[in-house]
Amino acid sequence: MTMSNLAAYAPTAYDLLQRVGLERRRSRTLRAASCAGWVGLGMAMGSGLFMFFNSRTGPEVRERLADTARRAREYVSPSEGEEQSASQPSTTRSSTRRV
Repeated sequence: MTMSNLAAYAPTAYDLLQRVGLERRRSRTLRAASCAGWVGLGMAMGSGLFMFFNSRTGPEVRERLADTARRAREYVSPSEGEEQSASQPSTTRSSTRRV
């Protein structure tokens, strides 16, 4: 080891700060990505445990999920028949009038 390559073995400022416990904070993007990764891992593990402990067969589960998705879709965007009747004003008048 010579004096010229001594600097190659010296720790960087970031290494020293990390050893002391004063490392730089990660950006918000990296923290959000880390949190999203943990959420995804939790969802994958939860669905795996659900499939393991579920008493229904595969086709029953798929049918129930499809039915739930269909009801949610109808709730969010009503069918065209309901949409037309909602956009047309009603022809009946109420019996009470405001003065």
